[in-house]
Amino acid sequence: MRERSMRIESASAEVLKIPVGDAYQAAGRPVDANWHVLARVRTSDGVEGVGYILQPRGDLMRTIASGAAELAEHLVGMDVRDTETAWQSLARWANWIGPGGLLHWSLAPLDIAIWGALGKNSRPTDFPDAWRLSSRSGGLCERSDVVQRAG
Repeated sequence: MRERSMRIESASAEVLKIPVGDAYQAAGRPVDANWHVLARVRTSDGVEGVGYILQPRGDLMRTIASGAAELAEHLVGMDVRDTETAWQSLARWANWIGPGGLLHWSLAPLDIAIWGALGKNSRPTDFPDAWRLSSRSGGLCERSDVVQRAG
């Protein structure tokens, strides 16, 4: 039996601003929206994994998304089943800026999206932890009246 291709065909990142119903204060600053860097990883057989990070402030979110988009370019052609190699590869591409910080903020939504694609692309017995994670997440719900693309 021929094994399915699980190569990453494309990956992307964008910033979303999602208004909150009731504004609140965090660290003495008003919060009227939550900001997300949303990453999508699509495999060659059309399966899409989605990952995101969230902050109550928009500070540096475009910078983080730009970093994620640049890192995403290096995922194309990689096997979605080899999550550790993908993570290590992305971390190496930007290791000159040092560990942690903006690098890991940019890497996180891509890593989550890879795991999401892996879970959707496998049977429960292949990768039980990824499958449980993917099946519990319920996927991403986009409501056009609530989600604002922050460009």
